[in-house]
Amino acid sequence: PGASMSSPLPPPLLAWFRRHRVSWAGLRFEVAEGRGVYGVAEVDLNPGSVVVAVPKAAMLTRKNVRDANALHALLALGLPSVEVLGLAIALERAAGKSSKWHAYLQSLPLHEPLPLLWSAAELRMLAGTGLDETSQRRKRRLLENYRSAVEEWEGAAPLPSSEEYLRACTLSSSRAFLVDGEHGEGLVPLADLLNHKAALAEEQGDEGDEGDEGDEGDEG
Repeated sequence: PGASMSSPLPPPLLAWFRRHRVSWAGLRFEVAEGRGVYGVAEVDLNPGSVVVAVPKAAMLTRKNVRDANALHALLALGLPSVEVLGLAIALERAAGKSSKWHAYLQSLPLHEPLPLLWSAAELRMLAGTGLDETSQRRKRRLLENYRSAVEEWEGAAPLPSSEEYLRACTLSSSRAFLVDGEHGEGLVPLADLLNHKAALAEEQGDEGDEGDEGDEGDEG
């Protein structure tokens, strides 16, 4: 679609969408104070309406990213798919401008405010709910799996720190869609601006991506 001059989406992100053939119809984007940009339907939507089209090559998945073979090896060793995606996100973030998804990742928050990253004082506010204990158990499991990944890692790029990994895991656990059996979970640019249930993404059209993967700019 043609980009409106008044669009709240950052210009580098709009350029990235065009380059990677991400498109939408019947949507406008607005800003929620303190919460970022979200999409609003401009027309009534019916079952089967195509609102957003994202080629699989534009999705950030374990199959598409750098060191995909090394990530697949971790999956084969039993690391959960959504945690492998967390490593993939952290690796692409660490790559900076050389990442195909640089402009897209620049548009995302550093992390989501999940209890996984809360301090001990903040977790005490959840006392009695069970969520504090659940979050602590999950963090311990993630760090155990991260240490296992470090021991087995055979990728060309070094794994990011455990802190970077945990931040990336808040994105994978809150934003990812299940793409298919080959890609597993993935971040689906633009679609994650919409309220969604992360069910299996419907396959439509060509999966190719012929866009230039050069620098996307500093803004996101």
